[in-house]
Amino acid sequence: MEKITFQCETITPMFLAGADGKTPELRPPSIKAAMRFWWRAMNGQMTLSKLKEKESEIFGGSGEKEGRSKFSIKIKQNLKISNQNISGNYIAKNPDWYKYSVSLNKPIKVNPIEYLGYGPYNFKDKWQTYIPANSKFEITIIVPSTDFKEEIVDSFRYLASFGALGSKSRNGFGKIKILNEEYLSLEKLKSSTKASTYSHISSDIRIFKLKNNFDTWERTIAKLGEIYRYAKVETDGEKHKYDKRKFIAAPVKKDVFVRKTKPYFFNIWKYDNKQYSGFILYMPYFELISDKEIYTRGFNTDFPTKLKDACDTLNDKILSFYQEIEEVTL
Repeated sequence: MEKITFQCETITPMFLAGADGKTPELRPPSIKAAMRFWWRAMNGQMTLSKLKEKESEIFGGSGEKEGRSKFSIKIKQNLKISNQNISGNYIAKNPDWYKYSVSLNKPIKVNPIEYLGYGPYNFKDKWQTYIPANSKFEITIIVPSTDFKEEIVDSFRYLASFGALGSKSRNGFGKIKILNEEYLSLEKLKSSTKASTYSHISSDIRIFKLKNNFDTWERTIAKLGEIYRYAKVETDGEKHKYDKRKFIAAPVKKDVFVRKTKPYFFNIWKYDNKQYSGFILYMPYFELISDKEIYTRGFNTDFPTKLKDACDTLNDKILSFYQEIEEVTL
């Protein structure tokens, strides 16, 4: 039996409920689920059948020949919780044609942190309770045998470097840092494998990194949110038009399109000098899969093409902020 221990810290607020579904708590099942996702992302070169077989062998499954996972997780924590306002006084830029609401007869003002946190944030009750940034905890991964040890441990490292935990994790909330290790190099995202039916490391990955570092996580995530929101609004270039946006993320207008999760992952890294950097990881999926929940309302086999076109447009719009953000070449 081998134990690998990581000293960790939350970089951004984490919206992760415990067993009661309400009280914030860091639990092994949540961490395992995120590790499972990043293990899949690490292994996009496998066929789907092989991927599923090996994934079940490592992480467990409910099938007749699938047993328990090959590892366990223990968490040492004494985390405080908070419901303090984390919005700050940030107001996102708008395109000229999107600056004023005729129906409301007032300027359109959107806080980018509230925009990215919508769900845990709502206009009635404000922010739901969360685990604050700068909270320390300890994760121990217990591996009974050396089989799959490196893959298991690496999946946690990928989670810490490129993913997050809890609600709105793709929008930069729930970011963690391993204090006794460095972040993984962005070169770990380099691959010759093409994108397929789910988000994984591939040659189609793109990374959009802020040119400047900031002194707080709030300023970092606010700048990422401002650029992303502006770019997404510009993908259609017109109010209340969702021809492309609906393929990337759900618009305010409901029931426009049943979709998969967006292929964008917001990342905030914290350094020893208390500076923060931010980047958006674009990890796409394109190929057609058999999922009736996705291919609805007449889109059918056009879905992969339209999704790619929407993402290509959004990526170009993100890079239009060339004074503030740049693409990282792997």
